Amino acid sequence: MSASDETVLVTGASGFIGSALVQHLINAQVSVIPTARSHTDVLSECFGMKVLPLDVMGDLSLRNAEFDAATTLVHCATPNDIQSKGEDGGLSLATHGTYRLIEHAAAHGIRRVVYLSTLQVYGTELQGTLDETTPVHCETAYGLNHFLGEEVCRLAVRRHNIDIVALRPSNVYGVPSVPTVARDTLVPMCFVRDAKASGAVELRSSGNQNRNFVSTGEVAEIIATLITEFPAGYTIVNAVSAYMASIREIADMTESIWNRVSKTPMQLRVLSDEPAEGNAFTITSNIIAPRLSEDQSRSRMADTIEQLIQRTNNEFSATKKCESKNYGQ
Repeated sequence: MSASDETVLVTGASGFIGSALVQHLINAQVSVIPTARSHTDVLSECFGMKVLPLDVMGDLSLRNAEFDAATTLVHCATPNDIQSKGEDGGLSLATHGTYRLIEHAAAHGIRRVVYLSTLQVYGTELQGTLDETTPVHCETAYGLNHFLGEEVCRLAVRRHNIDIVALRPSNVYGVPSVPTVARDTLVPMCFVRDAKASGAVELRSSGNQNRNFVSTGEVAEIIATLITEFPAGYTIVNAVSAYMASIREIADMTESIWNRVSKTPMQLRVLSDEPAEGNAFTITSNIIAPRLSEDQSRSRMADTIEQLIQRTNNEFSATKKCESKNYGQ
């Protein structure tokens, strides 16, 4: 099916990945129905098109006409790392919300769904060689939430004979495309936030922890490709890049760029020598190859850091402190 035949309903258009996806689809002239639980007026102004209110835990029948018009659902309103630390650990949104949303979509003729999961279903400090066949090893509520949502999707495929992709992005970074994105606990946003607030970035570990970094733009491109080349049945897809870097490398990059473009200096303080060595792993996808080379991805990270630095302070909250164990999760 070509992009011109598609109408894509997106939940979570106010979020980090959801907003980037909506903007990508608009730029690609794909028919998109963006929805969000709140701030729809602000989002409508940002996107230059109507963003509809939709709470996956609320009355879905209010959007019946949109469900009827859509050919594909992309479910980005899944619990983020902050929601997963809440009172109920995000479990209700992850399971009940996903279940009732997909049931409603299937009842209105939507046969294809992309469910936004996370690479953290494999664990936090990854080791060895991983692909979509690697066993799940949840170590956080965040990872567990997304795995349980995946199981809801797997059941829906059997119940309704529909096609669902469980998309597992690695450590996502980028410049927020809308002001409703509040993910300044993520690398490198947390580094820029702390530098703006205090002139210093403190790593409470050695920063040797290795991560695979994938940009919001790459994730949006992967989703767009899946929409036009949708696999049959239930499919797991790792949304990863060719770019592996340690937390310390990104902190060093932030310090270098900050001191080049800013009037006030930034100081990087590394408060521990643990872990002494970084975790060694390789992550690949058997479904979709990385969109950029390692060098291109490294350049994109540097460009992202510079753009974040040039953003005004009101996009970053100084009320949260970065914790090295949570960077990039």
